[in-house]
Amino acid sequence: MLSGPEALPLLVTELRATFGLGAVAILTPTEENRPDGTIVRGWQVKASAGSPVPASPEEGQMSAELGGGAVLVLAGTELAADDRRLLGAFVAQLRLAQEQGRLQAEAAEAQSLAEANELRTALLAAVSHDLRTPLASIKASATSMLSDDVTWSDEAVKGFCGTISTEADRLNTLVGNLLDMSRLQTGALRLSMKPVGLEEVTFAALASLSRDATKVAVDVPETLPRVEADPALLERAIANLVDNALNWTPEDQPVRVEAGQCGDRVDLRVVDRGPGIPPEEREAVFQPFQRKGDGANATRAGVGLGLAVAKGFIEAMAGELTLEDTPRGGLTSVVSLKLVEQSTLDPQLATK
Repeated sequence: MLSGPEALPLLVTELRATFGLGAVAILTPTEENRPDGTIVRGWQVKASAGSPVPASPEEGQMSAELGGGAVLVLAGTELAADDRRLLGAFVAQLRLAQEQGRLQAEAAEAQSLAEANELRTALLAAVSHDLRTPLASIKASATSMLSDDVTWSDEAVKGFCGTISTEADRLNTLVGNLLDMSRLQTGALRLSMKPVGLEEVTFAALASLSRDATKVAVDVPETLPRVEADPALLERAIANLVDNALNWTPEDQPVRVEAGQCGDRVDLRVVDRGPGIPPEEREAVFQPFQRKGDGANATRAGVGLGLAVAKGFIEAMAGELTLEDTPRGGLTSVVSLKLVEQSTLDPQLATK
C-alpha cells in the first residue's frame, strides 16, 4: 500500500489515468502577510498530473478535502456515479499519505530537536571544563607575574610566559575545532578543491601543531601522485589526527605518518601506539564531544571534536576516514583520497 509524502505524485498520476481526467492536483493553503497589514490567502500545488494544473479548487470540476487544509482537485471530466464511489478509495489513500507525511515531518523535527539539545548539553559540559582550564592557567600565571608581593626570578617568569603561550595555543586549537564543527553542522563549509601534494600538506599540518611534533616519524614520498583536496581542510584534518595520536601514544613511543598509492587513491595512515579502540566503538568516536577516557597525555585532552572535524572535512572532499588496528597494539587512522585525473593536471605539476 502506498503511503507517505513520496506516494503523492504516484497516486495523482494513477488517479488521472484511471478516470481519464485532464488534470489532478493536490493544493495546500498559503498565507502572505503584506506590508500594509493585509493577509492574502492562496493555494500552492503540492503534487499534480496532467495540464493545465488547477491553481485553486474553483478551477476543477470536483474537489475533496484531504485533511490539514489540503484539497484534491479534479479537472477535465465529470465523473459518473460508479466512478465517484471508486474515487473514494483514492481519496482515502491520499488522506493516509497526507497523514503519514505529517507524522514523518513531526518525527523528523522531534529528532532534530533532540539531537540539538544533546549537542548543546555536550557543548556546555565541554566549555565548562576544557575552555575554563587553560583560562585558569593563563590567569594564574599572569596574576603571579603582576603581583608585587614576590620578586620572581628570570627563570620563573620565563616559565609563566611558557605556560601562557602553551595554554593560549591550546585554547586556539579548542576554539578552532568548535568553529570548524559549527561550519560542518550548519552546512557553511566552503571547498576550494585543487591538485594537492600530500607531502607538503602533511609537513604543514605538523608545523601547525601547538606541541612538539619531533616524535612523529613521517614517510610520505614526494613522488606520490597528487590528490584532489582542499589543502587548508586537509591540513586541518591531518593535524587533528596526529594530535589525537600524540595524546594516546606513550612518550617513549613514536607516532608514524605514512602514505602510499592504492589503485586510484592515495592512503595516508596516522599510526599510534596507544590502547586502541574496539571495533564496535569506533564509529562513536567520530561523533562530536565524544571522549574515550584519559589518554597517555591526559593534560592534552580536548573537547572531543578532533576526530569529528577530521572525518567531516575528509568526507566533504569525497574522501574516507576509517580506523583500524595497529599491528602489535594501537590504532591507525586511514585517510583515503582520490587521485587527480591526469587530464586536469598542469603539465609542469605532472612531471614533479
